[in-house]
Amino acid sequence: MNRMYSHFHRIIQLCALFFASICCQAGVAPNSPAPNFECRDAAGHVLDLAALRGRYIVLEWTNAACPFVKKHYSGGAMQATQQTLRSQGVCWIQIISSAPGKQGYRTPEQAAIQFKQIQGRIDHLVCDSSGEIGRLYGAQTTPHVYLIDPNGSLIYQGAIDSIASTRAQDVPTATNYLMSAYQQSRNDRAVHPSRTTPYGCSVKYAQPK
Repeated sequence: MNRMYSHFHRIIQLCALFFASICCQAGVAPNSPAPNFECRDAAGHVLDLAALRGRYIVLEWTNAACPFVKKHYSGGAMQATQQTLRSQGVCWIQIISSAPGKQGYRTPEQAAIQFKQIQGRIDHLVCDSSGEIGRLYGAQTTPHVYLIDPNGSLIYQGAIDSIASTRAQDVPTATNYLMSAYQQSRNDRAVHPSRTTPYGCSVKYAQPK
């Protein structure tokens, strides 16, 4: 049974990396200006990314039904990262780019309920059902995270950590790339790595018209 589970787990890992590799690779070049976007969040507030200049900003693509997302939330690891960074003034924006009828999609009403449930851990929840923001950044998987510095430069993008699995028990032994990038930047050091291959479920974009 353990051998079968290990084999199944390895297949999941390979699928995650495969889907990440075939998605749009263009994205945004490291250390280039983060593309601006304006929208309303799940609470109905106007969100203008440019207006947040002067703060670190995290963009987190998510899908509550994705097992890779569940891995980071089931044991509280993602929540702990969110709370640690927000306590230091970082603005955390969670984005759902699932299209209507696809896994992870939320109506504005459902998103508002979800935001109330997780309020206090993140600053904004954005429904991007058109996929406009996701494609602007080249978001490939859930989770897929981006870190923007106070000057508006994108200094990290990719996986949240170094172990591409669905097992929550792997989180404590993995390198948290997002935290590492933030700490390096705060200490006036060059961020390395500034880009990693994201892993997880593919973002469920709407089909191009």
